[in-house]
Amino acid sequence: MALQCDPLSLVHINPKIHYNFTVLFPVGTADWKTNDAVSQEHHQYGDMLQTNFNDSYRNLTLKSYSLSNFVRKNCTSVRAVLKLDDDVEWNAQKMFAEMASVDASRKQLCCEFLPRGVPGRTCGEK
Repeated sequence: MALQCDPLSLVHINPKIHYNFTVLFPVGTADWKTNDAVSQEHHQYGDMLQTNFNDSYRNLTLKSYSLSNFVRKNCTSVRAVLKLDDDVEWNAQKMFAEMASVDASRKQLCCEFLPRGVPGRTCGEK
């Protein structure tokens, strides 16, 4: 599925207009019913990036690669890329402020960690 860096709508706001960013949800292939739902979501909001891999926890690396590869090939003028997983808690205002200070002329990979952060691990979750 060929996608472009299109603006999209989320619930009641359009992040492209309000915050000058675009959201993409990278997903793999699944059964026909799920693939149809992904296609409908993409046509409605323009926010799905579906590539050819089995979408599972064990394939998170492929999901991350598909997103970074898409951005590298199709979004050459973006200032910054933020990748978050669905189990990450983040401060949007702080992140917008940090990303506003990014020097787009420098190719950087930035990350932050919590010094005493402890992952929540529950048997059978993953």
